[in-house]
Amino acid sequence: MIRKILIAGVVLIGIYTFFCMSGTRGINLTLNSFYDGFAKNKLETSYLHFTIKNDDAYDETTKMGSIAQSIINDRHWYGEIDRHKKMGQLWIGPNKKLVFIKVESNNTVGKWFKGIDRLTMVKADNEWLIKQYRSGSPWPTMP
Repeated sequence: MIRKILIAGVVLIGIYTFFCMSGTRGINLTLNSFYDGFAKNKLETSYLHFTIKNDDAYDETTKMGSIAQSIINDRHWYGEIDRHKKMGQLWIGPNKKLVFIKVESNNTVGKWFKGIDRLTMVKADNEWLIKQYRSGSPWPTMP
């Protein structure tokens, strides 16, 4: 009986690991593009990595503004970003992942800073997009 439970547990862990790892390439493309622009302060196109880009209720200027201000706040806190690294991802539902990014920077008060960003990503129209972004900065970020 214990052996069957152990085998079932190993199978379930294997299935969960498969779901965690699926979509990694598409997620990495979106994250690298977003963080490269974030580090270089190219915020005008940052909204293209978020689910709002597909929302027809808003014009492009409104979409850009709704994302940009929060990112500007976080970018100000982080200061000069030295590097970012994906730490891992978790499967949290069909076509939905929670991703952890370690960001290292020399922040605006001259201190070396390491923050952990948490991003909820969803797959929409065969593309991985950011639905929710929680930065390592001390103030609340985008819903």
